[in-house]
Amino acid sequence: MVLESTYGDRLHEGRSERATLLKCAIEQALENKGTVIIPAFSIGRTQELLYELEGIIHRAGSDALWQSLEIIVDSPLASRFTRVYRELKPFGMTKRRNA
Repeated sequence: MVLESTYGDRLHEGRSERATLLKCAIEQALENKGTVIIPAFSIGRTQELLYELEGIIHRAGSDALWQSLEIIVDSPLASRFTRVYRELKPFGMTKRRNA
């Protein structure tokens, strides 16, 4: 058996807690006219983060603060993979699976 265990030696918060922390950090930055920079070095992690942001923005509805959010992915490789994720989304290929 081969097992990838990056960061496997510590406990991590759940997805909903992580989404709440992300939302709070971005709201604070938006209210202060600041910027949030999130280093996401791995393929998959960037797409999961974008998926989470999409959900937060969707749940915010017409909140002007969230509608003004500009998201920039500054990685050619991550951008290419994100395009693939978008192409596969209609086929249910990007749905999250609980582990």
